[in-house]
Amino acid sequence: MAFPREYVNYGVVKLNKFSNYNGVSVYKGQYDYMNLGGFSGSESAEDARWSGDAIIVNMRDGEVRRYTDFSSFNRV
Repeated sequence: MAFPREYVNYGVVKLNKFSNYNGVSVYKGQYDYMNLGGFSGSESAEDARWSGDAIIVNMRDGEVRRYTDFSSFNRV
């Protein structure tokens, strides 16, 4: 599965501060977004950027994840 085209075309990802961690939201419009899965109090994002049709997320613990859809990622 892949990100829907409207998310890739809009091209905006943002870090969201939750109670104990940072998650990542992916936008397809100014107020229309979905969150990436796989974050909890011990797994916090530090940076997220589009790379082609995937999103690269740098984690606080140094791990780098490559998301190909909202819930699937590979460690790189």
